[in-house]
Amino acid sequence: MKDKKQVFLCKLPVVNYVILGVMCAAMIHFAVVALLRLLEVGRFYSFNRAFDIVAMIVEIAATVFIVLLTVLTRYVVTDRFFIFQRIVATKIPIEKLLLVRHELSEDTCVLYYADERAPDGVRFVVLRVFAKHKQEIVRAIQAANPNVAYEVFDNSRKEEDE
Repeated sequence: MKDKKQVFLCKLPVVNYVILGVMCAAMIHFAVVALLRLLEVGRFYSFNRAFDIVAMIVEIAATVFIVLLTVLTRYVVTDRFFIFQRIVATKIPIEKLLLVRHELSEDTCVLYYADERAPDGVRFVVLRVFAKHKQEIVRAIQAANPNVAYEVFDNSRKEEDE
């Protein structure tokens, strides 16, 4: 029987997207300059053709890697696993999930899970999903494992009370 799978894209802070754009623009610029040097266009002249070829390939590969790393980072909830995909995937058995805490003032969700390799037996993953998908990912996790608690709190209200 095939697992039912729900996919949630990772939302990064805006500054990450800005840095990504600047890095990609710079890398593409350097790759174009290497190509122009290789073709000896205008005042561009190649002192070492092998170096220009390698530089161009490395710059294009680095740009593709950075874009893929950003675009393909996601969370997957199946009937058997919670998977955090980045360069490598972290697979957490669904029965190890313990708690989702949603902090309202910072709009942050954190998923806690049991891990015997951790010093205190518990690890966590910050769920960086788009605001419209926060409740949806919590529902998917609780549908896969009804024992997962969901806790909502607001640190700013606690500070006001003190």
